[in-house]
Amino acid sequence: MAWFAEQIQTRPDLVLIRSAEDIRKAKRDGKLGIYYHFQGPSPLGQDLDRVWYYKQSGVGVIQLAYNTRNPYANGITERVDGGLSLLGQRLVKACNEARVIVDVAHTGARSALDAIEASSEPVILSHGNALGKINNGRNVPDEVLRAVAQNGGFAGAVGYPPFVSEKKQPTMDDMVGMVDYMVELMGIDHVAFGIDYDNTQHGVMSDEDATAMYDAYVASGAWDPAAYPEPPYYYPEGIELPKTLYNLTGALLARGYTETDVAKLWGGNWLRVMDQVWGDPHAHVIDDEPIGIHQH
Repeated sequence: MAWFAEQIQTRPDLVLIRSAEDIRKAKRDGKLGIYYHFQGPSPLGQDLDRVWYYKQSGVGVIQLAYNTRNPYANGITERVDGGLSLLGQRLVKACNEARVIVDVAHTGARSALDAIEASSEPVILSHGNALGKINNGRNVPDEVLRAVAQNGGFAGAVGYPPFVSEKKQPTMDDMVGMVDYMVELMGIDHVAFGIDYDNTQHGVMSDEDATAMYDAYVASGAWDPAAYPEPPYYYPEGIELPKTLYNLTGALLARGYTETDVAKLWGGNWLRVMDQVWGDPHAHVIDDEPIGIHQH
């Protein structure tokens, strides 16, 4: 976070994001907006006051687990899923109060459902595909996807190859097919993209270095080989690297999605939840009337 803070403060092309409107302004200004997203609550220790500290530092999303068990929740590839702990329920409430988005990506099904029940705000699954479409232990059961949609959140479709197809390299049709499945199950207002480009993928890191990193993830217990096969990782044809990600738009339009649908998938559904949960941090409230900080 300190490294990113230095980049944001010293580079004119970067801006810290605290609201959905900040994202819209960054787009208008041609800048790259950055917000922080914790993939698991380990930075909190067991001190929920840190939610407020990290929120004011730019953390906008906190994920409840990363594959394995922690004091708050169970991960999706953990041996058993006991659901949220009492501390986990308190974490959800703390995030609601601090206007931090609760994320159940990488989180066990029971823990995810518990979080949705405990939350007064939409809960998201920032990056996770449908288990009903591809049987991979990291993919998410239909029950959880439906609950996310009913709660007002969304699920971000992932491009990570083993979650899209059983083939070594998915086709574009495989990628759009996953989107089709999720949209039919959840509705167009509750599906987005969380492509999850990764530094271990082919074309970014050498296969040898990717394998060494993979071995370290497996040894740590963070990755289950049954869900995460060995590299190399070839992302879906046509969107192998971020520079060609725009090809996904053409594939969606060719499939029959409207421009309005595509706009929701690419960012509209993210912005809707950000607007609702983050609100406008640049205003404060006096006598229940929002007053801009520069007004007198």
